[in-house]
Amino acid sequence: MPLLVETFEGRLRIDSEASMRDWFNRNVDFYDIIGVTDMQRRCVSASYRSDTMIVSAYESRLVQHGHRLEREPYMVYTEIRLVAGRWGVWFAQYAIADSDVHNRVLVQASAHERSGDAAHSHDAGPGPGV
Repeated sequence: MPLLVETFEGRLRIDSEASMRDWFNRNVDFYDIIGVTDMQRRCVSASYRSDTMIVSAYESRLVQHGHRLEREPYMVYTEIRLVAGRWGVWFAQYAIADSDVHNRVLVQASAHERSGDAAHSHDAGPGPGV
């Protein structure tokens, strides 16, 4: 951590395990509501930018019981970094053109974060190094 998530609707910085858990659960709930049972991801490109950073772009499709949902696939750009001997996603930028709601869910702050208890505000930029 941190993880910075960005969509057309804004940015969300996730700084703690609790915030990550909240973010994950909100996304799972959203996928349940719209009927997603699987996601198909296809890597478009991936490359090392340095010994400690990989950048990638992939296409995501939402699936319901083996059939693609009537939504356009969307692209995701990620930065994966090696920090303290562990690889992890540090930045994810979603380009979802056909769903403002999906974009908002991805960058929605939890009640905990909105209450001001979070270390950083919803619109905080990435940490040092970007």
